[in-house]
Amino acid sequence: MAFHYIRSLRDVTRRNISNATSERARKFTEIKIPVPWGHISGKWWGRTDRKPLLGLHGWQDNAGTFDRLIPLLPKDISVLAVDLPGHGLSSWYPSSVFYNPQQLLTTIRMIVMHFKWDSISILGHSMGSELGFLYSAVYPGETKTLIGLDIIKPVSVDQNSLVKRAGSIIDKALDMHDLNKDNCPKYDYSELVERLMKGYKGSLTKDCCEVLLERGKVTFDNGKYYYARDPRLHSTTSFLSRYPNQYLMKLAYNVKCEVLNIKGKPGMSFDDPKHYYEALEIVKNSAKRFEFHKVEGSHHFHLSNPVPTAEVITKFLRIT
Repeated sequence: MAFHYIRSLRDVTRRNISNATSERARKFTEIKIPVPWGHISGKWWGRTDRKPLLGLHGWQDNAGTFDRLIPLLPKDISVLAVDLPGHGLSSWYPSSVFYNPQQLLTTIRMIVMHFKWDSISILGHSMGSELGFLYSAVYPGETKTLIGLDIIKPVSVDQNSLVKRAGSIIDKALDMHDLNKDNCPKYDYSELVERLMKGYKGSLTKDCCEVLLERGKVTFDNGKYYYARDPRLHSTTSFLSRYPNQYLMKLAYNVKCEVLNIKGKPGMSFDDPKHYYEALEIVKNSAKRFEFHKVEGSHHFHLSNPVPTAEVITKFLRIT
């Protein structure tokens, strides 16, 4: 496996978690995977001589979203949690390229081809779960396992709304075209955290936001901070690439791998619940094996309440 080490193996101690019985330490390796526009950064937890779960984070999050979950998994389970393009420590897409599911799906394929994997297992949260759904449907013969957290599929788009909003979305994207690391907004650290908490609308506590900011912030010359993610992610160009529900259901029939879906209780509703459960029912019948569980917590339950999430995942993988 050819990738660039940028930091040697080190111990990572899980932060204090109120419902955890003890502290655990686990090692990870920081890596860089070369891509045509730069690199994809990642944290490879566990042994690097075995095929890992590929960890895919949510929209505007980063690989740190799994920092409290992975140390609770059995040590023989390797996980490569990546920062998707424009997120965390990974390179941003070029200024002429905007973020959408097709671009990100292509990037995942590049990662698979880079490591010459003949199959893949995915652990995805939110957007990462959407991408895992798309990948497993497009490459059903090469996907072994799909673990999706709080989302089962991409949000179904209302085509009338898409037609009405398309022009304004394109214009907003062009307005943000020249934003870069020199002219993007900068904040004091406390403001950085507060803005992040507000943006997540109660899904994350302050300490969870600080976990994401460990690789989600950059210090500027004057002691100010800016978010490491590409500010063009705010342009919502991904909405232009959303799919109608009928098409997504067709894709659901093509998900053939082993599937574990975990929903937060109450979680967050980005999609019409009837579309969510319609997809679950189809995948239940199309998948090689299927399990559905609910875990207490909001949208980021795997970060704020990782213990029960880890227990469900461990049991599922052990049966696999």
